[in-house]
Amino acid sequence: MKAKLVDSPTLSLRAFKFKDTVQKAFGLLGLEVRRKRSEWHDLEFLRLARIKTVLDIGANSGQFATEARQMLPDAIIHCFEPVRREYSKLIKLGAKDPRLFAYNIALGEEEKGILMEVNDFTPSSSMLHMTSAHVRAFPYTARACQEKVRVVPLDSWASKASLEPPLLIKLDVQGYEDRVIRGGIKTVKRAAVILTEVSFCELYEGQALFTDLYSTLCGLGFRCAGMIRNLCDASSRILSCDAIFVGSEMDFYRDGQ
Repeated sequence: MKAKLVDSPTLSLRAFKFKDTVQKAFGLLGLEVRRKRSEWHDLEFLRLARIKTVLDIGANSGQFATEARQMLPDAIIHCFEPVRREYSKLIKLGAKDPRLFAYNIALGEEEKGILMEVNDFTPSSSMLHMTSAHVRAFPYTARACQEKVRVVPLDSWASKASLEPPLLIKLDVQGYEDRVIRGGIKTVKRAAVILTEVSFCELYEGQALFTDLYSTLCGLGFRCAGMIRNLCDASSRILSCDAIFVGSEMDFYRDGQ
């Protein structure tokens, strides 16, 4: 099903105001969530990469897609979001962007139906069970319900799609990143840039950690070119961040051109 995305400064402003409100509310409860402020220059290198196609895997309600559109006004953006209520927001947000498409599916190793843990704080929703360490760090994520979702291998989906290079793959699937990669090896190898969330401690049961993803992606010919947006707990321990991996074709990045 097709969805479209509104390129709206007002929408971005509201998003930042919402984040500020949440931060203040957590402060009143004695909690602290610290993430590097979202700044456009974090993704500025995507302009240089001349990305033509974006796969936003784990799109939630379109936060990353909104940022990517600022950097890549002409790119085709494919958003994958299995949680129905967040997918419906993608549809509404996408009403004015004919170059954005949304799919109400999850990506993984094999095609199947699965019960997903849909968290009250939907960005924390995952195919995997949350660990007690996650709940201790972020008590507001303690409640979840299950929702049946459809899982499709990335390579199966991509075999029916036209993906103009250079290709950017963004992964934010709460510990399920390695499964997505294993179900999409051919497609992943086609990427010029991979932007993936990586964790340094187990926040979901059986998840791949940074060292696992680093080894896998380097083995596929990518190299780690930077980290952005640290997520810390109240003690300032870094729990996760977004890692940038680039393929060998990204000469401008390697040579500093």
